[in-house]
Amino acid sequence: ASKSNNYIKYSFEISENVSVIESIVCTINPDIIVDGVNQSISTKVNNNSNQVSAKLYEDGILKLINVLSDTATMNGESVPVSELINMDFINKNDQLISNHEYIIIDSNLDETTIDYLFEKYKDKKFIVEAISPTKVLKYKKHLDKLFLIKCNIHEARMLMGIDLAEKDLVGGLLASGVINVVVSHGSHDIFFGHDVRKIDLVKVEEVVDFENTTGCGDALTSGVIDHFIRGYTLKESVAFGNELSRLTLMSKGATTKEIEKYRHV
Repeated sequence: ASKSNNYIKYSFEISENVSVIESIVCTINPDIIVDGVNQSISTKVNNNSNQVSAKLYEDGILKLINVLSDTATMNGESVPVSELINMDFINKNDQLISNHEYIIIDSNLDETTIDYLFEKYKDKKFIVEAISPTKVLKYKKHLDKLFLIKCNIHEARMLMGIDLAEKDLVGGLLASGVINVVVSHGSHDIFFGHDVRKIDLVKVEEVVDFENTTGCGDALTSGVIDHFIRGYTLKESVAFGNELSRLTLMSKGATTKEIEKYRHV
């Protein structure tokens, strides 16, 4: 989160796009003094006729909870959001989920919940980010239901069960039924495809004076998803994600003020 609290305000704007604020859980640097958080939240939320409580915990977890809803009571504990999303939660929010075209799955969800989502919402476009070679296996039996998957080379190899190069992994996943595939490999070029006959890449320029790699993968994934669901081509979306990843790489933390100029791209 930035010291200007913009991140918090933007979180609410993102939530407005899905009609209802249920809960937002995000990590921030606990060393940052977030002055006026409650005022910012109150101003933004009151304008939208929602009541939201907020609490900043010592572990750096900022929780914003809709007090009109009983779906995310955390009792003052740091509970991973993935543990709050289960079949009961999905059923309770069925109307909200059904009103949207895309479902972006957190791979930290347990496999039973992920299976349930695929079974219940067969007409939705599912987008997933692998997170790890172990967690990506949760999608092995659902490849033909994925609209978009983003994974790194190790996760893709685990999913395919074979040691292939990035381009071949993209082709293999497409042949397995995935509609759109993006495979990254650290500082190497990013391969992607929608058609096994037209697999392409986005060049990754070397960043010599990088600060750290924290958040680079998340930035890449976020950029790809953001642009793709807005109607950009897959190549444009991957290029945008790559640019966000590059900016993150040059930042001392997982975020950078430079990202502001891309907010309404």
